[in-house]
Amino acid sequence: MFLQRTAVADPEFRAIYLGYDAAFDWSPDDSRLPVVAERARLWFAAQDGDTEAGPPPDPTVTRLAAMTTAASSPAWARIAELARRQT
Repeated sequence: MFLQRTAVADPEFRAIYLGYDAAFDWSPDDSRLPVVAERARLWFAAQDGDTEAGPPPDPTVTRLAAMTTAASSPAWARIAELARRQT
């Protein structure tokens, strides 16, 4: 996928990815989760305007999760919920 190849070269995406990964064990009511969700949402929204990447096939955080593993956590579910509310 073009977006994945270009995303890993982007320092902002790498920071988002690391923050998302760090959130795996956080409580679903951790006050840092909205920040992670908003940062990811804004990055993906900026990418959606990139015609080379094509239209996004999935919601923002679902795409981020798909780039990791099949793992999930209550905190990641909360990030996805927050991102959906912010769109």
